[in-house]
Amino acid sequence: MERTDQLLTRHEAARRAGVTYNTILLWERAGRLHPVPVRRGGRRERFFIRSSELQRVAAPEQQATIDPGLV
Repeated sequence: MERTDQLLTRHEAARRAGVTYNTILLWERAGRLHPVPVRRGGRRERFFIRSSELQRVAAPEQQATIDPGLV
């Protein structure tokens, strides 16, 4: 992970990419996004999306194509 790479919640990632929360989940299931598990203290794991990975997946040229596996 790059030093400047931010970890975003799924909701933050959806807002930043201009898509819905469910789209983020679909991208994860399709293997386009790889969430990072983080455990803080004794709390349960939370999953975060790297901002650099989100930028790659949400690039305009990526949005123009339809993934037949999701239809």
